[in-house]
Amino acid sequence: MGTHQLRRGLCVAGAIATLPAAADAQVRVEERVTVQRVLVDVRVTDRRGQPIRNLSTVDFSVDLDGRRARVEWSQWIGADPPPGLPEAAEVAASPGVQPQPGRLIIFLFQKDLMPTRLEGMVRMMRDVSRYVERMGPQDRAAVAVYEYRLRVWQDFTSDRDRLRRVLGGGILHDPPSIERTGDVSLSEKLDAKEAEKAYSPELALLALGNALNRIEGAKSLVLFGYGFGELRVPFGDVRASYAVQNEDYDRAQRALVSSRTTVFALDITQANHHSLETGLMAIADETGGFYASTFELPQVAMNRLDAALSGYYVLSVEKDTKGVAGTQHEIRVRVRTKGATVLARQYYVD
Repeated sequence: MGTHQLRRGLCVAGAIATLPAAADAQVRVEERVTVQRVLVDVRVTDRRGQPIRNLSTVDFSVDLDGRRARVEWSQWIGADPPPGLPEAAEVAASPGVQPQPGRLIIFLFQKDLMPTRLEGMVRMMRDVSRYVERMGPQDRAAVAVYEYRLRVWQDFTSDRDRLRRVLGGGILHDPPSIERTGDVSLSEKLDAKEAEKAYSPELALLALGNALNRIEGAKSLVLFGYGFGELRVPFGDVRASYAVQNEDYDRAQRALVSSRTTVFALDITQANHHSLETGLMAIADETGGFYASTFELPQVAMNRLDAALSGYYVLSVEKDTKGVAGTQHEIRVRVRTKGATVLARQYYVD
């Protein structure tokens, strides 16, 4: 046998000898897929402005940054259960964060003693004090007031009598009460120094947004206010005046969006239009709420608010895991129901 044939035989024999060892070795490959989710709070109303409460997961479609995303589950959160079978089993089967029962509502008053603002604020205090009768047993509400600084006038509570007194006029006469009555506390989450130094309404919103970001779940912020921004009067013509928003406003908006807080801005100014209203409109639009003037038709505004606060859907949506911290992503929500109006925040931040 030649040298070449001998070497070839030894190589073949060696390869055969290693086959049993390779066959016995068990190579296990575990594939782990990490799914990231974003919770999107959605309000859906019909042509009359009334909430649609019988939608299921398949009725929703969500685009994140223009791409269709998978909606894992949906759940209605409200004082009254939706008609038909709830989707509790579907939610329970999904890992990760789950929505909390009940609603968290914050009533924020931009207090001002100017006649054009005070009249509207007092009227809205009277009207909203009646709303608490519609709160469910698991709902909790808090009251905050901004006047050169941010103060919690009433911490989260389900005590309707107490809320009725505070909203009915207590913020003008009675001292603040930060007594904790439940498992959620706004005053404990609010940075005292940040609230004390909130010398502008934008900084007050920022302090409130940061506090709400430390509280689990979705929140509804009902803002009875007169607006935001630095007033500019070109060439001294008041009729051409407009408001410019600063960085504090942008930071406040992002804080509210990150905390899953929807803003419903009810303008207390006794005028058809004014320059500062654009800030109220923008903060409501970006967070998934709405703006309404209370000047001529205050009851229409309150009826719309009542419908919006009656409940909302929580959607669990799969998102891209490659997001970079601090990146802003566009959200667009649609429903299959014809003629429905959809309210949802316009973006989320990684």
